[in-house]
Amino acid sequence: MYVEQNYGPTTEFTDRIAPYLIDYAIQTVILFVGYFVGVGFLVGSNGGGASAIGLLMIFLGLGGSFAFWFWNRIYRVTQTGQSIGRKMMGLKVIDAATGQHPAMGAQFLRELISSLLGIISAIFMLFDDQRQTLGDKIGKTQVIKVPKG
Repeated sequence: MYVEQNYGPTTEFTDRIAPYLIDYAIQTVILFVGYFVGVGFLVGSNGGGASAIGLLMIFLGLGGSFAFWFWNRIYRVTQTGQSIGRKMMGLKVIDAATGQHPAMGAQFLRELISSLLGIISAIFMLFDDQRQTLGDKIGKTQVIKVPKG
């Protein structure tokens, strides 16, 4: 495999589970905090200002969750090759041709495909000789193992 010979060992399916769970656990906490605080305001209100605060908190939870996803899974990866979960587990996303960090457009497309197709994209790597998900194929990326830290 070209990537392994030039940039480092590629990941197995199981290598990608923990980073995914770490990244989405953080994102889910952000979403739920806003949601539950907002619902608390809505349930405890008799209308008026408390209802507006409740709706605002729900939207802030949604917006915060999306902002974290974009920062962690798109921007951060284009700058360092790693999301928080990938950094903790010693994985890195690279452009499969150059070994550099993926470009913004490629990484966004990669994450969009992975988000829309979910497990289908991930299972694809079990049958791919390059061990790429559908998102990797479309974004022309590869995930490799690097030292943790």
